[in-house]
Amino acid sequence: MPLSSKQGYLLLKIESASWLEKVQITGPERLAYQPESPKVNVDEYFLLPVKAGVYRVSEIKTGLLSFNTEEVFADIENESVWQFTIESGQINYIGDLYVNTHIAGALKVKNELVNQSSQAYQYIRQYQADLLSRYPMRYAGPGNDPYLKMLTHRQK
Repeated sequence: MPLSSKQGYLLLKIESASWLEKVQITGPERLAYQPESPKVNVDEYFLLPVKAGVYRVSEIKTGLLSFNTEEVFADIENESVWQFTIESGQINYIGDLYVNTHIAGALKVKNELVNQSSQAYQYIRQYQADLLSRYPMRYAGPGNDPYLKMLTHRQK
């Protein structure tokens, strides 16, 4: 599926050992991962054509079904960690979203957006090689990543 001149691909992997009900991303488009029924042990990549611009992970909604507790909302407050920019004409890998909710004396929620660009690159190379031949892949998540820059430079 070709991109319009104002679109880029968003690449995200969601991993969860929790009962995951919703991941909300806001920006020029509103995106939500909300399975028909909540899942435990989600482990999948999502590749979506979206409008270029600044986005952020705005809400993660989990629940602990086995403990029959009320839903836990993790409102994301740190903009710099959860904000990313989608650039047009590129595959924009924003990271792997790890969602973990557990009880260890008290209810604990830990959400992280982690850079696993080498694994994301292998995934795209294996399953979307045609896109990789047409669009460069870049790291768009928090922090800096020289790995994808090096690969893109080497491929030119």
